[in-house]
Amino acid sequence: MVRSLQNSVAGAKVATVHGDRIARSAYSLVLLLALLWATVFLQAQSQEMWDSCESDDARRSITACSLLIESGTAKDGELEAAYIRRGLSHANQHEYDEAILDFDEALKLNPADVLTLCHRGLAYCGKGNVDRAIGDYDRALQVKPDYAYAFLLRGSAYIRKGDYKRSISDLNEALRLKPDSADAWYNRARAFGFAGDRGRSIQDFNQAIRLSPNDADSFYGRALEYAENADYDQAIRDYDQALRINPTYVDALFGRGLAYAHRGDYSEAIQDYNHVLQINPTYTEAFNSRGVAHAHMGEYSEAIRDYDQALTLSPRFTKALHNRSLAYAHSGAYLSSVRDFGRWIQLRFGILGVTIRLLLLAIALAFVFWAKRSPRKCNMV
Repeated sequence: MVRSLQNSVAGAKVATVHGDRIARSAYSLVLLLALLWATVFLQAQSQEMWDSCESDDARRSITACSLLIESGTAKDGELEAAYIRRGLSHANQHEYDEAILDFDEALKLNPADVLTLCHRGLAYCGKGNVDRAIGDYDRALQVKPDYAYAFLLRGSAYIRKGDYKRSISDLNEALRLKPDSADAWYNRARAFGFAGDRGRSIQDFNQAIRLSPNDADSFYGRALEYAENADYDQAIRDYDQALRINPTYVDALFGRGLAYAHRGDYSEAIQDYNHVLQINPTYTEAFNSRGVAHAHMGEYSEAIRDYDQALTLSPRFTKALHNRSLAYAHSGAYLSSVRDFGRWIQLRFGILGVTIRLLLLAIALAFVFWAKRSPRKCNMV
């Protein structure tokens, strides 16, 4: 009986030990599965975060990249990528100061990254600091002397500075390294155009269009050169092509309107200016140019209304002021004409203009006084 009891106790102990082992094993398995699931979940979450960081939606990208940066879990390469991606998203939102700060952080991690140097240069250009941009492109070329992209960007920056000789030199080098770069042909065309070499400008635009036939900017640029050469028919054809590619390209619409006006087709010009102002109601030059077209058609009241709009948007717009003065004169409103003409002189010539303006007003008032005092006579035929 005692032995049987002892055997039962021993069996119970063995069963308990065995049960504990099973429980521990089951617990370990559950824990392992939980860890595996957590790892998979975190990896999925991390991948989703990276996908969001690289999103084309700038605000979504900035939020996700910020979370990755602040998490402290990203390795150096990943951290650099997150700073770069967030910087690009800030730049796309025209938040250039924030973009520059992010590119600064990325360059601390990898000072020799030539592409990031170029990204920062573009951000400096975006905020108008062209010299700092050129400094970054210089640094990129010190690291990689045959980097065509840096030559392209520096050449474009020199255009903004008005240094067309240096611009053309850099763009020559960009094209030597990468002859199929439509952007390099396009920018060199612009540089030649600004430098007054319209023939070579048109040749380069031809190459840019051959390499990138759906680039509206190249057709627009070539149209400008044709217009400067007074070849308005060819200019209009290029504006047409630019507008087929991008129907809301307001500068192309405005340029085509000017070309029509130069050709004497004022009704077509007015239609283009109308379209420009539907897209951009604050396009001051379009109001002025539409006023000129109305004036050429003898519609002085409409012209004056357009000049009024232009001067409301830009009170110191001397072209509109001068044109309104002429329209007032043609419509018989001589005092208004003299007033505008005096204001135009004041804006153009400063203190001397003020004196001339007062003199003109005095002459105008004297003329009006004389006209009222003089008897009206009619010629008898």
